[in-house]
Amino acid sequence: MSTDLPEAALFNRADHGTQPHQLVILTANGTTWLEQLALRYRQLRSETRVEPVGLTLDGVEILSVRKLKNRLAASQIADRSGGNFDIIRSDLGEIILNYVGQELDGFQYGYQSIRDRELKNLAGRSIDQIGVKTTQGPDGQTNLALMLGEAKVSTEPKSPPSVVDTKKDSLSKSHTKQLAEVESTADKIWHAYKFCVDQETQMLFGLAVEMFESAHPQLTVYASSVLVRPNSIASINDFGSYLDNPDQFNGAVVNFYIVRANSDDLEGLVDTFFELATTEPSKDAT
Repeated sequence: MSTDLPEAALFNRADHGTQPHQLVILTANGTTWLEQLALRYRQLRSETRVEPVGLTLDGVEILSVRKLKNRLAASQIADRSGGNFDIIRSDLGEIILNYVGQELDGFQYGYQSIRDRELKNLAGRSIDQIGVKTTQGPDGQTNLALMLGEAKVSTEPKSPPSVVDTKKDSLSKSHTKQLAEVESTADKIWHAYKFCVDQETQMLFGLAVEMFESAHPQLTVYASSVLVRPNSIASINDFGSYLDNPDQFNGAVVNFYIVRANSDDLEGLVDTFFELATTEPSKDAT
């Protein structure tokens, strides 16, 4: 999936990591970034296995394709409830993780929680995002990369916020657990395998499981994070232990994106995201 705008139109990028690790601050650029993410979110929430056709009975059109897609989207986007446990707030972080993983880092997906979770009003209970891609080694050898992705949204004033390192389900604790519990994580990769929509990606997921379980030297694992922060709070300190001690993740490469919103009012920003995602796109945008 690609948005209509290139990376520079959504975010300005500043790198703070030392190779091979990526520690990046993405600053929201202009007014189109949230609209593009909302469109991406709407498309994923209403994506189907096969392309829909209009509903007809005895040659009479009951529902056009356009109206059908809008009815489907309306049925699949949760209501906005507000607060830290609001699913739309959580989904804003996840759709940014989806975007940076696919568009900026080039990973391919099988299971996608935003698209594939069972209930619209409950977050997925597994790893937020699992991705795979091939890479080229210095000797021309084809290697494989496996991304274990987690996303958080935080307005906590302290830096780093507790969702980075101290909470039970913090980013670093989640990644440490995923990398230590190899069998459990392998099961989750197999689950993602089932949702692949093409055989090439499916094969990469199968290879990733086998190589992850055997710690194969041609596999690189990425501990990937997205942290969405208000404009005035976001800082390099938000990287927490990912900056101070990237070696804690059992040899995994750190990819950490802090997303600096162009507002201090994150609740208002999520309100706008929800309104954009639940508004029928113009005919030119569909």
